Amino acid sequence: MFTPAQKEVAFVKGSMYGPPGSGKTTLLAMVLLYLSIVFHKKAPVAWLASEKGVDFVMDIFKAEGVPLLISRSRSFVDLKNAHSEAIKAGCCGLGIDSTTHYWRDLLTAGMKRGGRQLEKIQRVKEEWEPFAADFQDQPIHSLATGRLGYKWEDVEVENNQGEIVKELARNGTKMKAEADFG
Repeated sequence: MFTPAQKEVAFVKGSMYGPPGSGKTTLLAMVLLYLSIVFHKKAPVAWLASEKGVDFVMDIFKAEGVPLLISRSRSFVDLKNAHSEAIKAGCCGLGIDSTTHYWRDLLTAGMKRGGRQLEKIQRVKEEWEPFAADFQDQPIHSLATGRLGYKWEDVEVENNQGEIVKELARNGTKMKAEADFG
């Protein structure tokens, strides 16, 4: 049952979210650069870009001598294939900036299909799951950014007439993507 302890390769898996301009892309780049330089002898980094933020960090990769491979897309199909394509290209890490766009692409397409609302949402979540599993399980550093979203809940409040009514209120923050991902 027990064997001598040995170090095993561990891969960073992480996500960050925030409003536009808060530094998500720069932080993503810095972490991926660090991992490439310190642990992978400046191996290439893959970047799936759904927006133009990567343009601001390209020069940093170049200055550090780390190849940056970019795919510009907002297609969920590209997101779903990103981990395997990055590994095939010899990359040590994959940055996804911003996951929110891919989620919206999948959700928009899924809601146009037939069926009841709950069935549509369930199918969309089932389509998202293989990407989420790859994000967690593939032997590559996986880091993603996403837009700031809010958690909502019904709360009871007293109205002007002294009656207790339910009102929708923000109750925390999250990434604007599939609820179990961020």
